[in-house]
Amino acid sequence: MARKKNALRQHFVADYDATKPDTKPLEDAYKKFGRYVTTVEDDGDVQSEDYADYAGDGTLSTDVTGVTEKWNFSGYWDPEQEAQQLVKKKKRAKGDDRKVWHKIIETDGTTIEGVGTLSEKIVAGSGEASDWEEFSCAITYDKTPEVTEG
Repeated sequence: MARKKNALRQHFVADYDATKPDTKPLEDAYKKFGRYVTTVEDDGDVQSEDYADYAGDGTLSTDVTGVTEKWNFSGYWDPEQEAQQLVKKKKRAKGDDRKVWHKIIETDGTTIEGVGTLSEKIVAGSGEASDWEEFSCAITYDKTPEVTEG
């Protein structure tokens, strides 16, 4: 299998409507993270418990009890990018107002889609005087997202 560049994986966000929590947005509502977003990092976590029981020989086994999928975005603030604008509007929000739909189209065509929370500090303009303005945010899926094989 050939290697593929990370830039071929696409990330999109759309606004979340708390009055219709299970209604996916229309395709044109999704805004793509693109220009000046230089790094997208999978920063998920796995929760697990170790145990041993009398069905085995006493060796510890690991039971995965939870999976958290989180994506970090960073680069330069671009006020012309609609995805960055949507995130920036939620900078001071709390609760459901901090939620977005997050869709990923992987390099093999698989689509991952679900509701996530902007779970970290949102930066839309920051840094030293001589630097370009910074952009960063993190989206953590609220539950296991829907996966559609490509």
